[in-house]
Amino acid sequence: MKGFAVLGGFAVVLLTTSALACSFSPPPPPTQALAEASAVFIGRVVSVRHEPYRDDTGKIYPRFTIEYATMRVIKTWKGATVGEIVRFRTEIGPGPCGVSSVNSPTWVIEKNPHTGKESSAKFSREWLVYTNGNQPYELSMSSRSLPLNHVSHSELLQLDKTTKPRSAR
Repeated sequence: MKGFAVLGGFAVVLLTTSALACSFSPPPPPTQALAEASAVFIGRVVSVRHEPYRDDTGKIYPRFTIEYATMRVIKTWKGATVGEIVRFRTEIGPGPCGVSSVNSPTWVIEKNPHTGKESSAKFSREWLVYTNGNQPYELSMSSRSLPLNHVSHSELLQLDKTTKPRSAR
């Protein structure tokens, strides 16, 4: 199954698997997401590692992957410190709503407006992250978290107007 969105000026298709499709409500608007989140920041991906998903008995499920990612906070609006290293553990596969920080496996494809050709979207190494709870966090379709090159400028302006950001110098 495919969902469609326009992000960063490109037509983008969000991929899900129809048999065990991820189910979630659309994320709230930026100001509401900021109010509800425990942390909102821009993080630069420092490292990413993938491992096969294993259950408690050690059985491997090849259709599922666990992504371990770390990011360094470079700008923050809430709940994080500039320079802090934050950890993510995300379950990726049919059913879970988790997404890869480097689009591997592909969960976003771009359609070239001139040729109509679809390809795996190229992500910036910087993410706008809205999250709740404790580390390790999770990257999920159910939050507003996206790679920075797929975030609208108006969303960043809304955050800046709502809360004074702190940035690395």
